Amino acid sequence: MPVYEFECKNCGNKFETLIRSHDPGNIRCPVCGSRRVTRIASIFSCFGVQLTKRLRMEAEDGLKREKKY
Repeated sequence: MPVYEFECKNCGNKFETLIRSHDPGNIRCPVCGSRRVTRIASIFSCFGVQLTKRLRMEAEDGLKREKKY
């Protein structure tokens, strides 16, 4: 379940929240309770997938090297 950053269009509050696959439309601002929120780009959301893929590949390479010995 990914964490996304949002900004409330009602009060301007920026916040992070965990999104479950079954309730993506139930996001509310924790300050004012408004549902008028938009997802904003974050460094993690932009680069998280590439970083995760790279770490997994490095771990797999390490395991392959260990099996050779």
